[in-house]
Amino acid sequence: MAKAKHGDTVKVHYTVKLDDGTVFYSTVGRDPAQFRIGTGEVTPLGFEQAVVGMNPGEWKTVKVPADKAYGLHREEMVMVLNRDKFPAHLEPEVGQQVQIRQGGGQAVGKVADISESSVTLDANHPLAGKDLTYDIQLIEAFAQQLPSGTPNSILPRDDYDHFNDLMSEVIGHTVVDKRSCLMIYQYTKQVSGLLGDVAEVGVFKGGTARLLAKAFEPEAKIIHLFDTFSGMPPPEPGKDLHKEGDFGNTSLEEVKTYLDDCKNVRFYPGLFPDTSKPVENTTFCLVHIDVDIYKSVMDCCKFFYPRLQRGATMIFDDYGFSGCPGVKMAVDEFFSNTPENPSCSLTCQCIVTRL
Repeated sequence: MAKAKHGDTVKVHYTVKLDDGTVFYSTVGRDPAQFRIGTGEVTPLGFEQAVVGMNPGEWKTVKVPADKAYGLHREEMVMVLNRDKFPAHLEPEVGQQVQIRQGGGQAVGKVADISESSVTLDANHPLAGKDLTYDIQLIEAFAQQLPSGTPNSILPRDDYDHFNDLMSEVIGHTVVDKRSCLMIYQYTKQVSGLLGDVAEVGVFKGGTARLLAKAFEPEAKIIHLFDTFSGMPPPEPGKDLHKEGDFGNTSLEEVKTYLDDCKNVRFYPGLFPDTSKPVENTTFCLVHIDVDIYKSVMDCCKFFYPRLQRGATMIFDDYGFSGCPGVKMAVDEFFSNTPENPSCSLTCQCIVTRL
């Protein structure tokens, strides 16, 4: 039987154990996990590479240090919040996963401690800071035939290393998680041969802007960055759950300093599309939209769609996230009148490729 190789779809059983031998999770006795090697569908990325070269039926034990698994435990992601920040109907309990508004943005994490006046919220992944051991058994490996025209999302190992290096620079400057960042990075590789510039609407602290700028440095593509840099504009009641001013804990000066070494970025502070005039005659190969509310998403669709090169990609963050219903409403409404069919990924992002 053939060994598993890069690009194969595989079925595996695996058990994740902590340093003390505690089993955190196991598929044994359940359906095996299935994924395609090289797409970044599983975390940690080293898990995929461990399967390469295995024979069906073979077992392998892989030790993954914390910094290569779910990252180190970061104290800046532990927040002590006043009890009055919690909705009156929500009685916090230790271990509970919660999402609340905080500092103009969203605070999401696990309740780690409770006192009379405060609640400690830990936004780290439950396995952050932990060295892990994976016991892996390959059940089956096969070359999956993809429909004609399906983009190839497989990344060479060197690109994975580059992505991980970039993520070390991005952490702390975005609320977009690693898997979603990997999706963005994958599409930078797919469109790199197309003509056109790159745009991002919804820059926040500049993390994904840096990812785009560094990924496109070899092609010398210009990254156009649009944001108020002062928080969200007014949302539409009945379509959006955010409030005006959310994600206001940033500034143009802060982001410019962070991106100072990215010479291929251009800034357009203010409310989009009012700030779009300088690029109205520009075409684009990739547009990343992370604006969370209906009108802003619709404005982006109307402006960028006719300026996309054939084969260009639009990536909409939070399309499948229940906290941002306006995103899906706007995307589905706009593309109901175009030949493209929006596709929702496992990361809850929506991908549209211009036909």
